[in-house]
Amino acid sequence: MALIDRLNEEIKQAMLDKDADKRDALRAVKSGTTLMRKEQHTDIVTDSMVAAAAGKEIKAYEQTILALKGKEDTPNYKSASYRIRLLKEYLPKQLSEEEVKAKIAEIVKGLPADANFGVKMKAVMAELKGQADGRLIQSILKAM
Repeated sequence: MALIDRLNEEIKQAMLDKDADKRDALRAVKSGTTLMRKEQHTDIVTDSMVAAAAGKEIKAYEQTILALKGKEDTPNYKSASYRIRLLKEYLPKQLSEEEVKAKIAEIVKGLPADANFGVKMKAVMAELKGQADGRLIQSILKAM
C-alpha cells in the first residue's frame, strides 16, 4: 500500500474516532504532499513526497516544543509531542548514529582531500537525505 493511501485511510479513521490532533496532523501532511505534487507538475504522489511533507510538519512541531520548553504540562506541548510520534511513522527508517558515522566516512573517503565542509555536507546529505537527521550529520562531520 502506498503511503498516500495509508494516509487517506488514517485520516478517515481519525475522523471516525474524533481524534482531532491525529486528523489535523495527517491533513497537514496531505496538504503538503498536494503542494509538492503541484510544484513538480505531476499527478503522481510518491512515498518520498509524503515522507518529505511529514518531515516538514515534524520540524514545525519540534519548533513548538522548543518554544514551550519548561511548560511540558500544557495542552499545546502534549499535542505537538503526540503529533511528532504519529508522523514519524511516515518517515523512512532512520539510521543509528554508528551507521551514520560509517556512511559519512565512506562518502567522505570518495571526495577530494581538500574538500571543504560545505562540499562534504552536500555530498552526505544527498546520500543520506531522509535517513538521518541533518543536525546529527552536521555534528559528526564537524567532529571529523
